[in-house]
Amino acid sequence: DIGMPRMGGIEMLKELREDPELKDTIVFMFTASVSSNDIKSAYAEGISGFISKYNMDSRFEKVLEFLAMYDETIEFPE
Repeated sequence: DIGMPRMGGIEMLKELREDPELKDTIVFMFTASVSSNDIKSAYAEGISGFISKYNMDSRFEKVLEFLAMYDETIEFPE
């Protein structure tokens, strides 16, 4: 989430990308933000997708289905 209390999501992503063991972690940003600057910043840090909670309503189940399908379908390196 972009608006985490102690460390914002973008800062967390930067730290994650600096860690040699975690730098290649697949990250989907799930946040209330719809700011184009936040979206650009998150993708600049190598996220796999930006999902806004704003006006989520009935789409939440579809998002969960997508993430489950992604995890079941994509081949990851060992």
